[in-house]
Amino acid sequence: MDRFYEGATSVFVRAYDAFFDPAPPQIAGDVAFYECLARATGGPVLELACGTDRIASPLAERGLDVTGVDASDGMLAIAERKSAALEGAARRRLTLVALDMSELHRRFGCIFVAFRSFQLLLTVCNAERWRPYSVI
Repeated sequence: MDRFYEGATSVFVRAYDAFFDPAPPQIAGDVAFYECLARATGGPVLELACGTDRIASPLAERGLDVTGVDASDGMLAIAERKSAALEGAARRRLTLVALDMSELHRRFGCIFVAFRSFQLLLTVCNAERWRPYSVI
C-alpha cells in the first residue's frame, strides 16, 4: 500500500482524490445510504479505509460522530485538509486516524468500508487475531 499511496503528492493519491471528488458525486446516493445505516444503529460511526474523506465529513456535517481510519498518510493528509474546512461542530464530530484497520480496538454502532476499498488491501490479515470476533 505504501508504494502507491505514500504521500499527499503521490500521483495515485491525487488521481484517487480527483476521481472521487464530491462534485459531481461519482457514486450517487452512497452518503445517504451510509447515513441511513448509521442512524439505524445509533452510532458512533467508523469508516474503514476512509481515503481522502469523501464520506466521513458529509456524515459529520449531518450530525453523526464519525471516525475515519486509513493506513495511508497521503490519503489522510488530503482528508485532513478537506475536513479543516468544516464548521466547528461538524469538525468536532470527525476524527481521522492513521492506522491499519486491524489495529483499532473500540466499539462502534456502525462500521463500513465504502465502495471499492477492499480492492486496495494488498496484504493478507492474520486470521488468528480475529477469532474472538464474530462476523455477521
